[in-house]
Amino acid sequence: MFKYNHFIRGAIITVLLIVLNQALIQFWLYQKRQDARLINVAGRQRMLSQRISLEFHRNLDKQNDTFIRDLYHQWTTAHYAFLNSNDSLDISVVSESETLALLNRLSANVHFIEPFLDANPITKRDLDNIYRNQASFLQDMEAVVGLLEENSVFKLRIIIFGEILLAILSVTILLLEIRYIYQPIAKKQADLVKSQESKLENQEKKLSQIAWEQSHLVRSPVASLSGLTYMFMHEADNLTEDDKRQIMHFIEIETGRLNEIVSETVRLTNGDEPL
Repeated sequence: MFKYNHFIRGAIITVLLIVLNQALIQFWLYQKRQDARLINVAGRQRMLSQRISLEFHRNLDKQNDTFIRDLYHQWTTAHYAFLNSNDSLDISVVSESETLALLNRLSANVHFIEPFLDANPITKRDLDNIYRNQASFLQDMEAVVGLLEENSVFKLRIIIFGEILLAILSVTILLLEIRYIYQPIAKKQADLVKSQESKLENQEKKLSQIAWEQSHLVRSPVASLSGLTYMFMHEADNLTEDDKRQIMHFIEIETGRLNEIVSETVRLTNGDEPL
């Protein structure tokens, strides 16, 4: 009876640890998917901001068309999704206070553009004001992306640390049960431990790969976009139309690179294929 009671307790503890382990993994993977989505949309916000400035430039001394309104609607929808969540964009509210404060401050930049949508026509002075506003938006949005990335990496470190603790605790309890309770079925228990360790190692490798991609690969396109944006915003007077088109082409390429990196991160967190 003593052995049987300990057997039941050991089995219950083992099951609870496995359930807890899997529940935490799924929860944090969900968080990683949300973080990746937020970073992706934040990057798109910068692209939309630049696109709006470009469209206003094209409409200088002309009546604004509906395309600018469509871009502005996408821009504002994504912005308020960060603040209030948006199911259609699959975005939940940003919870970090520093990031949230920056996003609230950016609301002024977003509202600043609205009166110019009805301007008929857009003047050079209007365009200068728009450029200054969008430059300020891009600077703060760059900070938002940086904070989102830092928060994502921080969460990943917690995941890895928690997984290691759970792994140590799981292995320790399993070894004690094998030593004092499950001796007759030691081989089966050893196989279970090996399976668990292999699974945890796979998950940790996947999470480490995601951390590396977000902390290294993302930097290259972000740096390129920052340089191109600076050139476009601060040296516009010295650029020909061909130069501007080339810059926009490079911005599109770098944005595509960033989107591919984030998409790959999302694919890994979804577990579409093993490492």
